[in-house]
Amino acid sequence: MRSVLTLLVLTIALPGLVAAAEDPVFLMSWGTQGSATGQFDFPRDIAADAAGNVYVADMYNNRVQVFDNDGHFVRQFGSQGSGGGQFNSPRAIHVSGSEVYVSDTSNNRIQVFSTTGQYLRGWGSEGSGNGQFALPRGVCVDSQGNVWVADSNNHRIQKFTSQGAFLGAWGGVGSGNGNLYFPRGIEADLNGNIFVSEVGNHRISKFRENGQFLMFFGERGIAPGTFEQPVGLSMTPEGHLLVADSKNDRVQEFTTSGTFVRLFGSYGTGNAQFDTPTSVVADGSTGIFVADTFNDRVQKFSANASAPTAVGDESLAPLPLLASFPNPFPSRTRIAFEIPQGGSESARLAVYDARGALVRSFPEVAGLGVGSHELTWDGNADDGRSVGAGVYFLTLETSAGRSLTKLIRSR
Repeated sequence: MRSVLTLLVLTIALPGLVAAAEDPVFLMSWGTQGSATGQFDFPRDIAADAAGNVYVADMYNNRVQVFDNDGHFVRQFGSQGSGGGQFNSPRAIHVSGSEVYVSDTSNNRIQVFSTTGQYLRGWGSEGSGNGQFALPRGVCVDSQGNVWVADSNNHRIQKFTSQGAFLGAWGGVGSGNGNLYFPRGIEADLNGNIFVSEVGNHRISKFRENGQFLMFFGERGIAPGTFEQPVGLSMTPEGHLLVADSKNDRVQEFTTSGTFVRLFGSYGTGNAQFDTPTSVVADGSTGIFVADTFNDRVQKFSANASAPTAVGDESLAPLPLLASFPNPFPSRTRIAFEIPQGGSESARLAVYDARGALVRSFPEVAGLGVGSHELTWDGNADDGRSVGAGVYFLTLETSAGRSLTKLIRSR
């Protein structure tokens, strides 16, 4: 059984906090496993153009598929091979104006196409020199037209002109400031800052356009603002950063200074559930699209924009959250929760069965202070008996409101 995270975000405005808008709402999904048009075999990355068309790097089918905003198939291009316009496990895609940039990972190169799929140019070869790659992953174009590539197994990022001329490289394996450890996703904001996701360090690093290291945020974990192998990145129209937190099966949103805003998603095959989402893109108007990779599909959510952050003011604070890990769980599960300002004295955490009967209470929560906390439920009821397999509900009540999430006890 996979370790998963199930959660529900409160959308109440708390005293002293700036509340986000309601969470993105599931609208639709498309795709099944296969090689026919509209089917996928590991949809690894996703991008959108100005018209709202959605481009999917269909990794093991060695092609790019294009859909309209409602998931209707438009066209495809690419085939397996090493020639111009062919792919070997394409893992990243980015649309800039009338051009489509594809990270042709196992061919160790970047290829550029028109939006209609015509091959235009490419560059790169296997190696560690300037302009060479070792399994390149994320690719993006900044506001000046420069192309940035997450050169994953060289543990660096590289910068090029739009024609592929080398401009610079930064990084180096490690966990210190400016180091990178298996960089995967890469994204630029309108101010020229570059964001890089690192699956090895479970964090997001931020650089200036000249390669100067600025900061990193995140660490390994299940709590809001922490990651388990973050991959795809995308800027929202409001200037926030979306992160595909792949092994936590969720999407998280942050300000550009790394302040957590909100998250959505949980493990599963249902609507608004994910199995290792590796990419997310906000198309600028109509929605958020997620490459639900292991489920071989794309999911679309309403935009439901979060409150924009004013220039020079990135003081958004986390909303209270409740989560469990693993879920489903065979014997015990960790519970991560947050107590907001003013809610510590009245905090109450409890587990109920499907009929609404109290199963387990955690009186120790009432003595905890404001902030993030974790505890372990051993699967026993208040009387010490082990609860049976089935569905339970975990609730957190404070003076600010009530959060609820579903738990599944497996055998």
